[in-house]
Amino acid sequence: MIDFSYSLAGALTGLVVGLTGVGGGALMTPILLLFFGVSPTTAIATDLWFAAITKIVGARVHHTQGNVDWQVAKRLWLGSLPMALLVVVWASVGAPMAKVEWLTRAISVAVLITAIGLLAA
Repeated sequence: MIDFSYSLAGALTGLVVGLTGVGGGALMTPILLLFFGVSPTTAIATDLWFAAITKIVGARVHHTQGNVDWQVAKRLWLGSLPMALLVVVWASVGAPMAKVEWLTRAISVAVLITAIGLLAA
């Protein structure tokens, strides 16, 4: 029998993202961790892969409609891409158990910051 629980979680996340604009990673990664018991590394990697594919489609649609300010995008890339690469390299060095603890804490902090930001908005 086919387990549709992952599809249901994806559909609910897509609904919330569509209604609110909140990033799916702030929702899907905790769902994968808490409800499905997926390891932090796998949850993050899976969510990033899915986000990359869906964002390509979204970026094309917004670019076609002229909604993208490429100067702002370039400025964001200048900070985010080097830092993302640095964190990936840093996280890949060290004991696997330390990585899981660090990732769990980082996800917890990110979710709390997102929740506080949503309440403050």
